[in-house]
Amino acid sequence: MEDKRAYSKAQFQALGIDTNDYKFNNQAGTFSATLDIKLWGNSRNLLAFFTLEDGRKVIASAPWFKDYCGLPDILLGTKVEITYAQSAKGKVYLDEVRKVEENDCPTL
Repeated sequence: MEDKRAYSKAQFQALGIDTNDYKFNNQAGTFSATLDIKLWGNSRNLLAFFTLEDGRKVIASAPWFKDYCGLPDILLGTKVEITYAQSAKGKVYLDEVRKVEENDCPTL
């Protein structure tokens, strides 16, 4: 992906990427992940596809009113920490995305 903020639906479909293994997350918490794919959604949102450190593949919807959690400016393949929160009604949603810098890793 040549520095694109995210794929359009037409671009995404033309690539033929299989996202059947990705599921929406329903567990609140913070997870280490790699950003795999970004796609502009229907409702002024950005869909982000992540592979969690434990191998699970998740989809997250980042809304425009949260500045898409900064995802448009994060390159594919970047290691991130993603935080899911739970609303008062019990719905789990993407709350924050933070790039993991190389110097965040402990040294031996």
